[in-house]
Amino acid sequence: MENRTTISYVILKYDKRTDAIYTKGVNNDQGKFMIPNLELDPTRNTTSTQLKMHIIERLKVVDANIDIDHLFIPFTNVSFSRDTKLYNYSVIIFESDNDVFATNENESWYKLSYDNMNFMWNLTWFSGMQRGDDLLMANPAIYGYVANPDLQDGRRDFCNIMRFVANETQSFPILGLLSENGFTKNEVLHYQKLLGFSNSNLKTTSAFEHKYSDSIKVINDDKVKPSYKIRNKYLQK
Repeated sequence: MENRTTISYVILKYDKRTDAIYTKGVNNDQGKFMIPNLELDPTRNTTSTQLKMHIIERLKVVDANIDIDHLFIPFTNVSFSRDTKLYNYSVIIFESDNDVFATNENESWYKLSYDNMNFMWNLTWFSGMQRGDDLLMANPAIYGYVANPDLQDGRRDFCNIMRFVANETQSFPILGLLSENGFTKNEVLHYQKLLGFSNSNLKTTSAFEHKYSDSIKVINDDKVKPSYKIRNKYLQK
């Protein structure tokens, strides 16, 4: 039986100039949001580290400043079609290069925000070689991950991945990876707010450091505004 490996990926990027978080989508004629995807050589992915390195190698052709420690693979889906076994990996990448919005010809960057009242993701076209439509996307993963057996619905993949990000903020400040050289409490809380994530219990430095005591280390012990990095064991998922 032939093996195939495909990657469906979400990239998140924070832009200081516009004070917003952006994601990349694939332009199509159907007015639906699709996340980018690519096919990899299955013989090169015998370990998770090799798979990550292979993904980085492919993506760096366009997104040159992606770090392997900023890439996570939360979901794997295996399906069968005649004589083919298909492995699809859902990937989330945090890109900390705030200035460059590179795309392939069929891609666009979208400003991303969440409407907590109506459970909708808002995607406003920002840049790309071709103009894309502004999109509203209902969130089917409000209460839990949702199945996507045919791999044809990029919206479900996107919402599952964003739920993964929201869940991970409970154990470590994963959105700090949007900052280039470490992060502050205020930066993490601001990123969470932009994406509609709750953070009302982390207003003080002591509360922030207590919640994330196992997952962060101080890299600049400024009494007013200390900065942190995520411990390596949390970057190996």
